[in-house]
Amino acid sequence: MPNRRVPPPRRLRIGKTDHFELTAGATVGTFNLITTPINARGDCLGGIVVEVSKVSGVQDIEYKVFAEEDLNTPLQTYTASYPNFTHTFSGFPIGKGYVVTATEKTGNNTMRSALRLYARYDEPSLRVVHGTLPEKTVA
Repeated sequence: MPNRRVPPPRRLRIGKTDHFELTAGATVGTFNLITTPINARGDCLGGIVVEVSKVSGVQDIEYKVFAEEDLNTPLQTYTASYPNFTHTFSGFPIGKGYVVTATEKTGNNTMRSALRLYARYDEPSLRVVHGTLPEKTVA
């Protein structure tokens, strides 16, 4: 793999335009949202694990889970603080779609992810392994 030089971060020029005047630097938090469905077995309820990666400049993240058909009323919410941004939501009916939003509270940047919870109805299989252990004699 070639050795690539990482460019330095860009700095905003402080200046004045017709629309606004920037007199100081701005802090912006960034992150990636990762959602993992917890599918259920049989008639059990499912869940969703939320976590973030590539976090920079973020102190608190507010997670909200919505039903796919109603994005105005959150089913569950949770605010995670640095350094533990991972949370598990549980108690969701299976076979439905859900939308997760994550909003960092520094600059109100929001990420959104849609997913569906499924059920597995296969029966557990049991497997017995028969064998003989060699006998040891203790003197």
